[in-house]
Amino acid sequence: MNRLLDDTPARALPVADDLAGTLGNTRILEMMLATLLVIDGVAIPGFGFPFSLLGVAGLSFVAFTRRPTLPLGRNSWLLWAFGLLLVYVSIVSVLTPDSNFAADWTRRIIRIMSVLALVIMVAEGRLHLPSLLKGLTVTLFVNAAAFYAGIAPDNYGGTLTGWLGDKNKAGLTYAAVGLLALSQARSRWTQAFLVITTFGFTWLTASRTSISAYGFGFLWFLFVAARPAWMRWLAAGGVVLALPFLEENFARVGEFANRGGSDLLRERIDAAVAEKLAVTPPQGSGLGEAYVVIDQRTWYFH
Repeated sequence: MNRLLDDTPARALPVADDLAGTLGNTRILEMMLATLLVIDGVAIPGFGFPFSLLGVAGLSFVAFTRRPTLPLGRNSWLLWAFGLLLVYVSIVSVLTPDSNFAADWTRRIIRIMSVLALVIMVAEGRLHLPSLLKGLTVTLFVNAAAFYAGIAPDNYGGTLTGWLGDKNKAGLTYAAVGLLALSQARSRWTQAFLVITTFGFTWLTASRTSISAYGFGFLWFLFVAARPAWMRWLAAGGVVLALPFLEENFARVGEFANRGGSDLLRERIDAAVAEKLAVTPPQGSGLGEAYVVIDQRTWYFH
């Protein structure tokens, strides 16, 4: 598993030491702000927005005070693409007739802008990625412990959610952060520990999509990441073909045998989504319109 990283000898460092690193290599402020990103399903009392948005704002402020180590430049296609996309969805949202959620488009655009700005600043090296990952990883472990201790919320009948609020969001977070943390680990013991624990947590969320994503991501790290470009393209094609096969043949086996009811509900939602999209103009309907109403209940696009 040491091939996941570089050719640095993988001596048997204690797991705790390898995960935590030294204080000299950890930026405590960034690590602490990153912990807030996990607390996404809990609103700050009196403000109405989640702690995670406070973490995004805090990290963005810290990043603004630093020079980039890998500047994208003013003419970067990424900056122009993000900017034009935000202008486009804002214009369409303004022109959209009022509906249940259209009035909330301004909050959505602010959140999207904040996250995109943070993504760009991380890419530019304004923030210390290992410190962010340490904060995220530690808090995800705490979230799991608090969940099973009855401290963190249980919103999905015993599947691991906690402060993340939604099981699919929790699965995505455990899978993505787990694989990113794995990329920073230097010893085989730490790598094995991270794979066992983070995949275990992803499994406990019961998010089948996230479990599949973790499995493919781990195999990619293990066998594909260091291969030539043509092999990576070939492997990506294999993933595209494998996912529908897994969904059609293994979506309701073993632990997931009782998911027939939720899948029937999802099929109803998908049918309603198709009907709504059929009458949606080519330019879209703006932010806040990705929902359908079934039996007087609101369901977001899956």
